[in-house]
Amino acid sequence: MKRTTLKKCYIAFIVIILMHSGLYALSEYSNFEECESETAFAFLNDDNDSLTADDASTCFIPQFNRWGWTTFLDFSEENGQTSYVLDIYSGAGQCDLSKGNDVGSVTVTYNEDSTITFEYNLEGYLLSEAHIYVGSDPYPTNNSGSETVAPGQYTFTASDFGEVNTYSTTIPVEGSKFYVIIHGVTQAEDCPDENCEDSDEDGVCDTDDICPDFDDTIDSDGDGIPDGCDDDECIDSDGDSVCDTSDICPGHDDTIDTDGDGIPDGCDTVAYSTETFKTYPVPFKNEVNVLYSFNYDTFVNIEVFDTKGIKLAEFRNNNYEQRSAGNTKLDLSRTSSQLLFIRLSTVKSQFTKKIVSSNTRLNNN
Repeated sequence: MKRTTLKKCYIAFIVIILMHSGLYALSEYSNFEECESETAFAFLNDDNDSLTADDASTCFIPQFNRWGWTTFLDFSEENGQTSYVLDIYSGAGQCDLSKGNDVGSVTVTYNEDSTITFEYNLEGYLLSEAHIYVGSDPYPTNNSGSETVAPGQYTFTASDFGEVNTYSTTIPVEGSKFYVIIHGVTQAEDCPDENCEDSDEDGVCDTDDICPDFDDTIDSDGDGIPDGCDDDECIDSDGDSVCDTSDICPGHDDTIDTDGDGIPDGCDTVAYSTETFKTYPVPFKNEVNVLYSFNYDTFVNIEVFDTKGIKLAEFRNNNYEQRSAGNTKLDLSRTSSQLLFIRLSTVKSQFTKKIVSSNTRLNNN
């Protein structure tokens, strides 16, 4: 009996190991799939149902055996619409959005010179091929005159632009009402390069690493030599282009001196005769500082948006006192967008600034 019990325990142990190995393998396979090139199609989705395309977008199925959408766009004067923003999904088999990945958007703009501009904007993904159909009928036709959804038969095809986050092309048209099919080939942006060894994990392959064991992306004085290997580096912790050794007002922008008394506004209690709103460093890596000053008591509301208008972060100071130096540090390391917008609001004014990430893991173009 004891031997039988031990045998059962041994078998159970082996089964658990195999199950974990299988799950691990499945997880690895899933990650591998995300790094494989996938076909993507755009569709209109302006209503409140995020998992269903609008009526203006029609799935290829069942007329064809492949998934995707043809979309009717009305740019007529009566409709008053000059542009549309379409979502673009990859891997959405059977037009089922729950199976796919939201890789970004495509903005379609009708121009006064009777052309249409298509602008792909991908987030966290890269585009390597673009295929666009524009016509008065829902689908293009092949050489035999039969309707088809094969991308090779579309009005425009391109695959010679590398791998990019954004891509734009303009196509001449006749009239103002069209069907469009927007296709692309995409893959995840953060996929590792199989031929790239990055020993110091700075996002730079060892073969291109200027300063091994240090972060090559940090170059405070902009001389092309990373700080870790630069004997003459200017360390600029607050990103105001003034070296720390010469910084009058650490943590604030020394170049802002509203009253011209030689004391930067960040350390000058009587300097704020005008409104100030500044972000640094520019570009930022993972964190960005928002410096602000006003000559009146107010709340200060700071919001961060991506290019699709989705709010990513928010900070509110309800007790800002006039002529004080406000400096808010925002952690944006979790965002996947290279281009962001910061909006600052007070009781009297509203400001907006564009900020760009310098993180090489995001800018893998």
